[in-house]
Amino acid sequence: MLTVLLFACSKNKEWRTYDYTKFNFRVDLPYEPELRINSDLGDGLTYNQIISKSPEEAPWFTSYSVFYVDLENSMSSTDSSYVLQYFKVLDDQARTLNNPVRIISQKEFRQFGYPGKEYVKEFADGNQIEVSRFILVDNKSYQLDLIYPTNKKDNPEHKKFIESFRLVTN
Repeated sequence: MLTVLLFACSKNKEWRTYDYTKFNFRVDLPYEPELRINSDLGDGLTYNQIISKSPEEAPWFTSYSVFYVDLENSMSSTDSSYVLQYFKVLDDQARTLNNPVRIISQKEFRQFGYPGKEYVKEFADGNQIEVSRFILVDNKSYQLDLIYPTNKKDNPEHKKFIESFRLVTN
Protein backbone atom coordinates (compact mmCIF):
# COMPACT_ATOMS: atom_id res chain seq x y z
CA MET A 1 0.00 0.00 0.00
CA LEU A 2 1.17 3.52 -0.78
CA THR A 3 1.27 6.19 1.89
CA VAL A 4 1.75 9.89 1.28
CA LEU A 5 3.73 12.03 3.71
CA LEU A 6 3.95 15.76 3.21
CA PHE A 7 6.69 17.43 5.21
CA ALA A 8 7.44 21.12 5.47
CA CYS A 9 11.05 22.19 5.40
CA SER A 10 10.81 25.83 4.35
CA LYS A 11 12.27 28.14 6.99
CA ASN A 12 10.01 31.09 6.13
CA LYS A 13 6.77 31.15 8.09
CA GLU A 14 3.82 32.31 6.01
CA TRP A 15 0.39 30.98 6.91
CA ARG A 16 -1.48 29.76 3.83
CA THR A 17 -4.52 27.63 3.17
CA TYR A 18 -3.80 24.27 1.58
CA ASP A 19 -6.56 22.34 -0.17
CA TYR A 20 -6.31 18.55 -0.14
CA THR A 21 -9.46 17.74 -2.10
CA LYS A 22 -8.19 14.22 -2.73
CA PHE A 23 -8.48 13.66 1.04
CA ASN A 24 -11.54 15.93 1.44
CA PHE A 25 -10.05 18.62 3.69
CA ARG A 26 -8.54 22.09 3.79
CA VAL A 27 -6.20 23.43 6.48
CA ASP A 28 -4.00 26.45 7.20
CA LEU A 29 -0.29 25.72 7.68
CA PRO A 30 2.66 28.01 8.41
CA TYR A 31 5.29 26.29 6.23
CA GLU A 32 5.20 24.94 2.67
CA PRO A 33 4.70 21.14 2.67
CA GLU A 34 6.47 18.74 0.34
CA LEU A 35 5.65 15.15 -0.60
CA ARG A 36 7.26 12.08 1.00
CA ILE A 37 6.31 8.41 0.78
CA ASN A 38 5.78 6.33 3.92
CA SER A 39 4.75 2.72 4.68
CA ASP A 40 1.30 1.39 5.48
CA LEU A 41 -0.30 0.91 8.90
CA GLY A 42 -0.85 -2.81 8.48
CA ASP A 43 -4.24 -4.55 8.46
CA GLY A 44 -4.73 -3.20 4.92
CA LEU A 45 -4.86 0.42 6.08
CA THR A 46 -2.63 3.25 4.91
CA TYR A 47 -2.42 6.79 6.17
CA ASN A 48 -1.61 10.07 4.50
CA GLN A 49 0.11 12.77 6.53
CA ILE A 50 0.44 16.45 5.82
CA ILE A 51 2.97 18.05 8.17
CA SER A 52 4.24 21.58 8.55
CA LYS A 53 7.21 21.86 10.91
CA SER A 54 9.16 24.84 12.18
CA PRO A 55 12.92 24.85 11.46
CA GLU A 56 14.01 24.56 15.12
CA GLU A 57 15.49 21.29 16.36
CA ALA A 58 13.70 19.04 18.87
CA PRO A 59 12.41 19.72 21.44
CA TRP A 60 12.00 23.36 20.39
CA PHE A 61 10.16 22.87 17.08
CA THR A 62 6.43 23.14 16.50
CA SER A 63 4.79 20.57 14.25
CA TYR A 64 1.34 20.86 12.66
CA SER A 65 0.03 17.61 11.10
CA VAL A 66 -3.11 16.15 9.60
CA PHE A 67 -3.31 12.37 9.25
CA TYR A 68 -5.98 10.90 6.98
CA VAL A 69 -6.97 7.20 6.94
CA ASP A 70 -9.53 5.48 4.73
CA LEU A 71 -11.18 2.89 6.96
CA GLU A 72 -12.96 -0.25 5.82
CA ASN A 73 -16.34 0.40 4.23
CA SER A 74 -18.01 -1.53 7.06
CA MET A 75 -16.67 1.01 9.58
CA SER A 76 -18.72 4.19 9.86
CA SER A 77 -19.23 7.17 12.16
CA THR A 78 -22.98 6.46 11.95
CA ASP A 79 -22.50 3.15 13.80
CA SER A 80 -22.37 4.06 17.52
CA SER A 81 -20.83 0.71 18.55
CA TYR A 82 -18.02 1.26 16.02
CA VAL A 83 -17.42 4.80 17.30
CA LEU A 84 -17.07 3.50 20.87
CA GLN A 85 -14.68 0.75 19.69
CA TYR A 86 -12.68 3.32 17.69
CA PHE A 87 -12.36 5.60 20.74
CA LYS A 88 -11.23 2.64 22.90
CA VAL A 89 -8.44 1.91 20.39
CA LEU A 90 -7.45 5.59 20.52
CA ASP A 91 -7.37 5.46 24.34
CA ASP A 92 -5.13 2.38 24.26
CA GLN A 93 -2.79 3.93 21.67
CA ALA A 94 -2.55 7.18 23.63
CA ARG A 95 -1.22 5.23 26.62
CA THR A 96 1.27 3.05 24.74
CA LEU A 97 3.10 5.34 22.31
CA ASN A 98 6.79 4.88 21.52
CA ASN A 99 7.47 8.19 23.26
CA PRO A 100 6.45 7.96 26.91
CA VAL A 101 3.67 10.49 27.51
CA ARG A 102 1.36 11.51 30.29
CA ILE A 103 -2.24 12.19 29.30
CA ILE A 104 -3.13 15.61 30.69
CA SER A 105 -6.70 15.67 29.45
CA GLN A 106 -9.09 13.98 27.05
CA LYS A 107 -12.56 14.85 25.83
CA GLU A 108 -15.12 13.72 23.31
CA PHE A 109 -16.70 16.29 21.01
CA ARG A 110 -18.67 16.68 17.79
CA GLN A 111 -17.31 18.65 14.83
CA PHE A 112 -19.18 19.14 11.55
CA GLY A 113 -21.78 16.79 13.08
CA TYR A 114 -19.26 13.92 13.39
CA PRO A 115 -17.86 12.30 16.56
CA GLY A 116 -14.38 13.17 17.73
CA LYS A 117 -11.96 12.77 20.59
CA GLU A 118 -9.09 14.98 21.73
CA TYR A 119 -6.06 14.11 23.84
CA VAL A 120 -3.60 16.55 25.36
CA LYS A 121 -0.37 14.76 26.32
CA GLU A 122 2.95 15.80 27.81
CA PHE A 123 6.15 14.04 26.78
CA ALA A 124 8.02 12.33 29.63
CA ASP A 125 10.91 14.80 29.49
CA GLY A 126 8.46 17.66 30.10
CA ASN A 127 9.74 19.65 27.10
CA GLN A 128 6.84 19.13 24.67
CA ILE A 129 3.05 18.97 24.59
CA GLU A 130 1.06 17.05 21.97
CA VAL A 131 -2.57 17.76 21.12
CA SER A 132 -4.17 14.95 19.08
CA ARG A 133 -7.67 15.61 17.78
CA PHE A 134 -9.42 12.72 15.99
CA ILE A 135 -12.56 13.14 13.88
CA LEU A 136 -14.40 10.14 12.46
CA VAL A 137 -16.21 11.09 9.22
CA ASP A 138 -18.25 8.25 7.75
CA ASN A 139 -15.51 5.67 6.96
CA LYS A 140 -12.61 8.14 7.18
CA SER A 141 -10.47 9.16 10.14
CA TYR A 142 -8.77 12.54 10.43
CA GLN A 143 -6.20 13.30 13.11
CA LEU A 144 -5.03 16.84 13.71
CA ASP A 145 -1.79 16.64 15.60
CA LEU A 146 0.04 19.55 17.14
CA ILE A 147 3.39 19.21 18.93
CA TYR A 148 4.97 22.24 20.55
CA PRO A 149 7.47 23.21 23.25
CA THR A 150 5.94 23.39 26.73
CA ASN A 151 6.99 27.03 27.03
CA LYS A 152 4.84 27.96 23.99
CA LYS A 153 1.54 26.53 25.24
CA ASP A 154 -0.38 29.82 24.91
CA ASN A 155 0.61 30.49 21.28
CA PRO A 156 -2.49 31.68 19.32
CA GLU A 157 -1.16 29.93 16.19
CA HIS A 158 -2.05 26.57 17.77
CA LYS A 159 -5.73 27.51 17.90
CA LYS A 160 -5.50 28.95 14.38
CA PHE A 161 -4.33 25.57 13.05
CA ILE A 162 -7.06 23.57 14.84
CA GLU A 163 -9.84 25.97 13.84
CA SER A 164 -8.68 26.16 10.20
CA PHE A 165 -9.41 22.48 9.49
CA ARG A 166 -12.42 22.13 7.16
CA LEU A 167 -14.01 19.25 5.30
CA VAL A 168 -14.46 19.77 1.56
CA THR A 169 -16.05 17.73 -1.20
CA ASN A 170 -14.47 16.75 -4.50
